[in-house]
Amino acid sequence: MKSLAELIPDKITTRIISEQDGQDLIICIDDKPVYFIEVKSKWLESTPIRISRNQTIRAFEEKNRYALCSIDMTKYKGQDREEVQSIDVIKEFMYFNTDIGERVEHLISIYQETNQPDKFRLDGDYRTHIPLKYIEKGSGLEDFENLLVEYLKKEHSKKS
Repeated sequence: MKSLAELIPDKITTRIISEQDGQDLIICIDDKPVYFIEVKSKWLESTPIRISRNQTIRAFEEKNRYALCSIDMTKYKGQDREEVQSIDVIKEFMYFNTDIGERVEHLISIYQETNQPDKFRLDGDYRTHIPLKYIEKGSGLEDFENLLVEYLKKEHSKKS
């Protein structure tokens, strides 16, 4: 399998940045954000994957260019579990869901009310629970890479 870097045409210059409590990866073309990827890992069978308020809102706002990458480390039994050296050993446990922004739409008004201090509202650090069955219906790494490359090519051609 080719890596994403090998698949992206040379004429597309990308910059990948990280943002705390935003997205783990933001892919930029000419310094303009064009795709957002949040990466979550599951380490215990009993613990679900959750995303923060900000990540939920971003998924909704960027629904056509946002993916949740979930890595189910409960299935990986290698000795290097805490410090995996190669993505190849965990790629079968990686799932990419690209329609999450549509799935969280019903939560947006609730999250937006949390910034209104004069209202009775939910408070605290509550998160969006992502069902495991939904995660497991996501694309594999290779399919997502192909989807992302096609998306980046299309975005680049808009600029040309």
